[in-house]
Amino acid sequence: MSVLRRGVHVMFAGVMLVVLCLPPAGGSQSTPPAAALATFFKPGVVFQDRNSDGAIDYVNARIVLAEEPTAGELAAAADVAARLGFETSAIDLPLVARSLQASGSGSAEAVALRDAPTIFVGAKSLVGSGTTAGSLGAASLKAGEGLVAAFTASGQPAVAVLGADEAGFSAAALMLAGHLPYVWDQKSPTTDKIADDLKQWLTGKGVTVSSALAPAVVVKSGADGVDRIFVDVQMANGGDLLKAQVALSQLKATGGKDPKRALSFANVRSVVVRVRAPGAGAATIIDLPQVAAPQAAATPPTSPPGRRPGGGTKENFDLSTFYSNDGAFADSDNNLIPDRVDVMLSADGDGTTVSLP
Repeated sequence: MSVLRRGVHVMFAGVMLVVLCLPPAGGSQSTPPAAALATFFKPGVVFQDRNSDGAIDYVNARIVLAEEPTAGELAAAADVAARLGFETSAIDLPLVARSLQASGSGSAEAVALRDAPTIFVGAKSLVGSGTTAGSLGAASLKAGEGLVAAFTASGQPAVAVLGADEAGFSAAALMLAGHLPYVWDQKSPTTDKIADDLKQWLTGKGVTVSSALAPAVVVKSGADGVDRIFVDVQMANGGDLLKAQVALSQLKATGGKDPKRALSFANVRSVVVRVRAPGAGAATIIDLPQVAAPQAAATPPTSPPGRRPGGGTKENFDLSTFYSNDGAFADSDNNLIPDRVDVMLSADGDGTTVSLP
């Protein structure tokens, strides 16, 4: 682990990012400025097109670990680096040999590396960042829960991956590396879409909304999708704050069993709305739980006995899906990652048929 204290180069899936162990920067720990999770993934922030050819060719980001990261934190950093690498067709590889401790926090290297969006992996990685895991909401996590939170650090977008325990932390790392800005798969809404839907719904109720953004999600180990998504809604004034409180409370009270209720999203167990207005003090929190879909009548299984998990009929098979789980690949454990090849090679004539397991 001593090598990590000198700065680590993580190379995975075609991307190499400098993983830095930053020295304490001093200053007070306070609640960081809010930021939208989806902003981190928009072109021009982390993923950049520097030659203007319409393709992402540069990753402007850094990953920060604690001075002595755990094995889980190292694995999470590698997963996140892989995700960033998959988003780009090319990248300039930063080669930084000296650590920030050795070169000094005011060096040109330190300043340049701080002037970039940052992913903080683990609570201890936030040392010197100006914020803490508690100020981002990690203190309220329960066993098995993880948090991915966006904020602003030194004027740059930042994301923290945190957990109540190892299982929750791993779930949060998987959410960042494998799903966000979507809440599950590419057919599910993005975090920005949920915030926009909330703003439009309130506007339709005659409420003036200054802004709405989703800065954080909480996930549970072993569960699909998002357990809780937090949406911060800023109202124009106290009057609009009161109208928003009434509208949201009525929606929660009257729409609990309506499968078509507004602001109920698949793969999101709860939308936690935090409503604020200038001069109104602490935010008002309204929890909108997901409306459960009506259960369909039980039908007998159609798959023959002994079928391999994930080996059902490929209803969407065509050329466009050949290299996906709907085509030549399969997902036995339903984690969206291909773990089997469902292809049978059949030679012409009297050749031998070969099955790829």
